[in-house]
Amino acid sequence: RSVSRPKPVTAETSTDPALRAELSSLLAVYDQSADYVHRLRQDVLGTDVQAILREPPVVADAPDPWIGRQVSHYEITDRIGGGGMGVIYRARDLRLDRQVALKFIAPELRRDSEARRRFKHEARAASALDHPNICTIHDIHETDDGRAFIVMAAYDGETLRKRIARGPLPVFEAIDIAGQVSRALAAAHARDIV
Repeated sequence: RSVSRPKPVTAETSTDPALRAELSSLLAVYDQSADYVHRLRQDVLGTDVQAILREPPVVADAPDPWIGRQVSHYEITDRIGGGGMGVIYRARDLRLDRQVALKFIAPELRRDSEARRRFKHEARAASALDHPNICTIHDIHETDDGRAFIVMAAYDGETLRKRIARGPLPVFEAIDIAGQVSRALAAAHARDIV
């Protein structure tokens, strides 16, 4: 998708031709990024990307069967959300009396050995990182029926998805979020995690 931006680029960089050239180059790469991200998602997650990335449906008035359930020494209290490879719940660690998040591999992926390998690899890779912008991983477990889950620190606050749904982000807020994500990525890349 090609987007024309000559007026804003020219207006914002009128006194700095080098900055104009760099910004124009970055915007050209950005215009091609959607196709790259689509191909990357397919490479990493497989061909059924939309099913994997879709937020798991929540049936109105239907109780979540996991809430109130005890898995290992974790008592599940509520559902936080879903992500690329699973569903995340808030739970109480009964041994250490603390709040944690449990990320379960998506039900449709639990019998997929490659997806399970990637899920465990994600946990191991993230557990090697100690950074304020990266979630702390405590452990990895499996339920009695073989569903893998990652135990991680639970954080309060609004997800980026919900924040964006509330409306456009002010520039400084967007820059702050992008900076935090960039610092996390830089820390991961410094440990050879892509």
